Amino acid sequence: MQKMIYSKYSNERAEEFQIRTDICEEKNRSRFVRKVACTDKSREHLQKIEYNKDVLKQMFESTNIRINECQIEDGTLILEYLDGESLETLINNAIEADDIAQAITLITQYKNIIRTVYKGSEIKYTDQFYRIFGECQLPEQLIWTRNLDIDLILPNIIIVGDTWNVIDYEWTFDFPIPLNFLFYRAIKCFVFGNSQRAGALEEILYREFEITKDERTVYDTMEKSFQRYTKGDLISVGEVLNDNFAEKYINIPSLLEQKLITTEVFWESGDGFSEIQKERIKTPIEQDIRWNIDVPVGVENIRIDPMMGSGIVIIHELVMVTSDYEIMAQVESNGKRIGDSMFLFVSDDPQLYIKNWKNDTKMIRIIMSAIPIEQQQLENINETVDVLYQTINENEQQCRYSQKRIDEYAVMVATIQGENEHLKQKINRVCLSYENSRSWKMTRCLRGVMAFCREHRRVYHVLKAGKILLKYGPRELKEEFKGYLIRRNSNLDCFDIGIPNVTHSISDNEIIYNQIDRMAKCEKKIAVHVHLYYEDLLDEFVYYLNNIPYSFDVFVSCQASANKKRIRKHLSRISRANRIVIIECGNRGRDIAPLYVWLAGEIKNYDYFLHVHSKKSLYTGQERVGWRRYSLNALLGSTEIVQRIFTLLESDRNIGLVYPDNHPDVPTMAYSWLKNEAGGRQLLEDLHVPFSSGFFLYPAGSFFWAKTDALKPLFDREFRIEDFPEEQGQTDGTLAHVIERSTSLISKNRGYHDAIVDYEEGIIRIDASFKAFRGYGYQCVETLYAELKEKKTVSFDIFDTLITRCLMEPDDLFYIMGRRIRNEYGVNIDFFKRRKQAEINAGQKQGIRTTIYDIYDELGKFEEIGCELAQELLQMEIAMEKNLIIPRRDMVEVFNKLKTNQNTLILVSDMYLPSSILADILTDCGITGYNEMIISCECGYRKDADTIWDYVFTKYGKDSFVHVGDNPRSDWQTLIDRGIGVPWIMSSKDEMRFTRDEELVRESSGNCIKSIEYGLLFNQGMYNSPFVLNSNGMVEFQNAWTMGFSVFGPLFYGFAHWLNQTLPNDAILLFLSREGFLLKQVYDIVCRSQKEKRVSKYFLTSRRAASVASIESWHDIKEILAKDYDGNVGQLLWNRLGVKTTQKYAEQDIRITDDDHTALDELMSLMMDDENIDFAQFEREKRDYLKYIEQIIPRREWDKAVVVDVGYAGTIQYYLAKIMNQKLAGAYLASFGNTKPDKIGCHMDVMYKDTTDFNRVIFLTQLFLEAALQAPCGQLICMENDSFAGIQPRYKNDGDVSYDIQRLQEGIFEYCRRRAFLQEKYQIDENYDFSIAEKIYQKYVDGKCLSKELASIFTVEDSYCRNRILQFDYETNSWK
Repeated sequence: MQKMIYSKYSNERAEEFQIRTDICEEKNRSRFVRKVACTDKSREHLQKIEYNKDVLKQMFESTNIRINECQIEDGTLILEYLDGESLETLINNAIEADDIAQAITLITQYKNIIRTVYKGSEIKYTDQFYRIFGECQLPEQLIWTRNLDIDLILPNIIIVGDTWNVIDYEWTFDFPIPLNFLFYRAIKCFVFGNSQRAGALEEILYREFEITKDERTVYDTMEKSFQRYTKGDLISVGEVLNDNFAEKYINIPSLLEQKLITTEVFWESGDGFSEIQKERIKTPIEQDIRWNIDVPVGVENIRIDPMMGSGIVIIHELVMVTSDYEIMAQVESNGKRIGDSMFLFVSDDPQLYIKNWKNDTKMIRIIMSAIPIEQQQLENINETVDVLYQTINENEQQCRYSQKRIDEYAVMVATIQGENEHLKQKINRVCLSYENSRSWKMTRCLRGVMAFCREHRRVYHVLKAGKILLKYGPRELKEEFKGYLIRRNSNLDCFDIGIPNVTHSISDNEIIYNQIDRMAKCEKKIAVHVHLYYEDLLDEFVYYLNNIPYSFDVFVSCQASANKKRIRKHLSRISRANRIVIIECGNRGRDIAPLYVWLAGEIKNYDYFLHVHSKKSLYTGQERVGWRRYSLNALLGSTEIVQRIFTLLESDRNIGLVYPDNHPDVPTMAYSWLKNEAGGRQLLEDLHVPFSSGFFLYPAGSFFWAKTDALKPLFDREFRIEDFPEEQGQTDGTLAHVIERSTSLISKNRGYHDAIVDYEEGIIRIDASFKAFRGYGYQCVETLYAELKEKKTVSFDIFDTLITRCLMEPDDLFYIMGRRIRNEYGVNIDFFKRRKQAEINAGQKQGIRTTIYDIYDELGKFEEIGCELAQELLQMEIAMEKNLIIPRRDMVEVFNKLKTNQNTLILVSDMYLPSSILADILTDCGITGYNEMIISCECGYRKDADTIWDYVFTKYGKDSFVHVGDNPRSDWQTLIDRGIGVPWIMSSKDEMRFTRDEELVRESSGNCIKSIEYGLLFNQGMYNSPFVLNSNGMVEFQNAWTMGFSVFGPLFYGFAHWLNQTLPNDAILLFLSREGFLLKQVYDIVCRSQKEKRVSKYFLTSRRAASVASIESWHDIKEILAKDYDGNVGQLLWNRLGVKTTQKYAEQDIRITDDDHTALDELMSLMMDDENIDFAQFEREKRDYLKYIEQIIPRREWDKAVVVDVGYAGTIQYYLAKIMNQKLAGAYLASFGNTKPDKIGCHMDVMYKDTTDFNRVIFLTQLFLEAALQAPCGQLICMENDSFAGIQPRYKNDGDVSYDIQRLQEGIFEYCRRRAFLQEKYQIDENYDFSIAEKIYQKYVDGKCLSKELASIFTVEDSYCRNRILQFDYETNSWK
């Protein structure tokens, strides 16, 4: 059990920096320090502190300064607790003892170490500098430096023995800052509050550190700006109670006369607060109130009276402690809140209430300050606070206005980008203005016709004009003109559908239409079924069926009242129709029932069949000519089209269905089950076909060519006409709608593929198309927010909308529980089956109001489980839900924007978890501040039953209401049917379906380990955002964090896991700089969850440092220079040898390749006469480098050393082995070509060798890897022996890691941390599968998956081979 002995809140800071620092003591009396984020935004600040630690450790590695260790565990930063004296204390002691020499020695030592470590950088005023330290101008001669810890002041250095320990590195910045600013802060802190030090001693120190008065003036301004940056809009207690404020408003002596503060706590057990149920404590006025109160059983709420009388109360900690957890109290009061934790009480009876009281609370822990203030003095304070709040409100109002304008501009930009596609798609719910005078375009063809006819009066020229119309006219006029000709029985053979030639690149699943051969002859049996409900369309079908160039039989189903003689007469004009069969049937089952009831026995005997019908309306009551003609054109538009379709059907592509791609009249949501899910599940279960939920493609509208065998199960099903409901104008939910959606799933289950025809774009897509969803691809946070904010009430679905699980399927939770039950309780049961049955049993008794508690009451009735174990499993399920549920970050951002906009926000969910549990889960996910949560198990209504919305509308109305969710039926269709237009967002799983990543994880069904593994990768990573797909249905990463988490994180985690599997237990891992800076951190994170961990060290090196230190002869020099190079000779010698020569040959250009050393031989002959080539320099570098190596790893352990790197030829391993005269082992992610260590007998373990397929992927993407693995320090040039500080590294000035690459690396770390946490909880690394990381990396490390902004962050410096900087170019998808 841990005991907290000290706690400090940094709650006077801006929200993103608010943290709590605790000192905790274990049972064994050992202590540690804990830093906890007080807000969601400040979690990132904790991660930055851990990152700062790694940066500073590298910089101070060769000094006697040690950076205090820290690591993030479950979102909390854990640091070492150190016993020792601060450097400030030692200097103070020396001054008080009149030992000035010792004080000066300590100060000088401090100054020299800092100056040795922080080398000079270029003077560069960056945007970050101005944002944090303000606009200022400093003298030019100052030393500027990167990665400066500006809190590296005397109190923050703790001395233990001979080691100086840095304990606070929170404020470390990676952009250039004047080094003297740190010394200025150190001096200011040292003399602050001590009048004896201020003055003469202060001036002596400024002179010692060479800080001028002009500098100090600028530093004063920088410090004030920095304080504003850390505090944001908050007013600190120090500012409220500063000297002037206190003198003006508070009579401090009179306050101190009141010696004790009386604090009372009142219990409420259902009958209100009373004087009988209370406890009291008295605290000296100069002390904080610290009180641990045991809570009686049955308490439903409490009230805290912090003091008797008016004043200010500052809450440092108010925590409810239960048997299982601790939770921060959310406080309300009868006073005025100032900031997050300060309250001003004008009343003489101050009261605090806890909003989120937990009935299972066992104890309350209170730490707060109470400052009594006399009543008459409060008026001035209250007035001042009101003025301050007024100013804050005005500022916030201005910010909201500015944000509103920004959002409006963002929406305008997004709208303009998507407008062209929206015009094509004609999305029903989005009405966009026509662009570039669409009316002019619509009439262009008519003007052409009129002009042509005026010039040429002959009739046949009208047909030529018609060609112009069909080629250039808008779709509506094309179809109208064609319909006219059909009605006039005109021959349309002269008209061409006009399939365009495709010149752009296509996806793997796309075929260019015009490149498909035309099948001249087909001997297979072909049937055509036409359901002719509207006889007036008969001529249209005759025209299209005449485009079939093969023999076929025609089956027509029609109304009993139809004129069958007329129908047969018209059909006889079809030239290749052998047999014509006409059957009478009603419209029951529409076009589907005739096919699978009346004609099934006939058509199933054919090899192929075509199904078309005369439907005029589609989901609406209005005629949709465009949709029907579009479908007919796609399947029968010309003889050529039919011939190409049959080439596909007869090819080895195994095509089972051919149908048109999406038409704009078909709503996007139609590509889901909607109201038909229950019927779909039943039908597919009867046919033994796996059910697929979410979005999927099928012949929407039921126009298709089919290989009869592909739909054999439907013909063999032997439907009866009574299976279909009577026709009542239904728009959805009938057996016909179910069968329509099932065709593609049935065909694919029999091993066939779909061919989806998009003749307008000249493409046929196999199995997948995103055309119906292109409008969705233009959505983003800004566009969704802009759509929602105009509504008064915004409703959100919860699961898969605001939050999701780190699982591929929700029910996989029960498989994981079953595994834990076997391991932890020794009970071997099919828990999944029992848990699902218990839910059914509870539902039969409780109905819609079934809760998780009802389910576990039923579970306890199973003999092998029992009531006691059932209650333990109940708590296990709740705890696992909390562990595995994660926020959908972009949707939480939309939610919070609406909260700031003061919309009414409600949450609506069909769920068995009650709101009390869900509220805790949502809080952990950063979702608070909603007006109401409406849960089916509590209100008795459900979304999927279409009963909840009337209940919602009675409370919130429907006039200014909108709902957001991911379920097409319960979140969209039920509201559309009520006339309410709603946006929708995709779940992670639906997004995966469009990119085919779902195929990667099908094996995870029922496999609890893979379900968590894939759930982490996809739900928390790649598809966490509902806006990750672009308008082509491809993943397009918009931010570096997500790419780091989803693509690089799994690869590097797998590499760390492989290292632990492969290397000996006593191996000492040397992670080579600079790539090793990140890889070591990943390894350390991964190994926290492993049983065994090798010693790991970050090892400073480079090709230049290692190779030069190994030089002993001219042969060695030639070997170093023989590597490919194209550039200036002088740069070559400097970059590879550290040689600056004054000889003229250095000005020449040279090209060296592996195949041609002619130029190198000539250069070597010139170099041998060059006195600048100094072998003594090479010897010095070797001597200093060996000293560094011995500091890192003692010579006696060199045989255990294994160098670790990404790859690729083992060059550094080779040179280090020569320096050390030791057969040195190496471990690599990949290796290419001829590896060097083999030449001198050194062993190499390689994860991806030349013989593996993935090795080539690494080879092609190595520049992306190098860019992702940048380190915050420059490339090592060599080691130098400093007379004071000892062996020190000398770096190139190229250690600037951009903010975006830092975010990418934070994503990598977060993936590794999260996976390591899940490994600790659920052992998901058993039977580790490396293939998923390989497949994802191979698929997504590609410029096609990057936004333009994200592509620009990938840069690589290459001075060793080309003396250039490479950057990834978005436009050409290549490195330049």
